[in-house]
Amino acid sequence: MGGKTLPEVIEQFVTMWNECEADPERKIVEGEIDGRKMIKLKRIAKRLATKCKKKEPESEESKTAQKNYDCLCLLHQKAFRDVKGSELDWDCVKCMAYNWAQREKCFKCAADRPAMPGEELRVLELVWKQKKQKLKLVRRLIMY
Repeated sequence: MGGKTLPEVIEQFVTMWNECEADPERKIVEGEIDGRKMIKLKRIAKRLATKCKKKEPESEESKTAQKNYDCLCLLHQKAFRDVKGSELDWDCVKCMAYNWAQREKCFKCAADRPAMPGEELRVLELVWKQKKQKLKLVRRLIMY
């Protein structure tokens, strides 16, 4: 973010989110977004949106501030999914929150995890894939 003003940085990330929306296949790669800076930026954007809402709830400035905050949240979530997500993570059908695979209920609204056809088989395949990767690593270490 070095050398840019706060509005410029927010605009950069909003543009990035708009690009992701336009191209659903676009993946965010590790290092493209600094997670800690994104969290700080989201806090600032949230404060700005709240302040604008208190001052004039229906103003264009208030709507823009809230839209910017929402875009930052969605971009942060997408970045996390693309970099650290698992094939078994799931979206809540009730509130659309992103949940990790091990959760049986949504962390946000406590809705039950939706049943997925063939889920047991996918879990076994994923576990097997992870064990194979660990075994390969152990073999490499032994051969080294």
